[in-house]
Amino acid sequence: MSTKLNVKLITDNLADELIARMQHASGIYIMTSFIMQSGVKVLAPHLKRAAERGAEVRMLAGDYLYITQPEGLRALCEVDPRIETRLWRSMGTSFHPKAYRFDADCIKTIIA
Repeated sequence: MSTKLNVKLITDNLADELIARMQHASGIYIMTSFIMQSGVKVLAPHLKRAAERGAEVRMLAGDYLYITQPEGLRALCEVDPRIETRLWRSMGTSFHPKAYRFDADCIKTIIA
């Protein structure tokens, strides 16, 4: 079985790009430095629809510099119980990733 890997660099309108990919993804994997309530508000309905249709949704953020908002993390955890949400305890170590992977059939898209 062949797997096509599609990597795309996004420099603006990230939310639009993420939402478009979420609509048909069978797997959504997001690793980001921080979770903010404003970002969760934008992505929550799309993440919920993805989980409802059976997509695997996993998210990882960090506590580095204490920027992740507890309200945002709480809101993300309440979107849908099928969404796996984890918080990386940095213990002061730099943790500043921004990676988004979307699986759809045999096509994998990675946004960096």
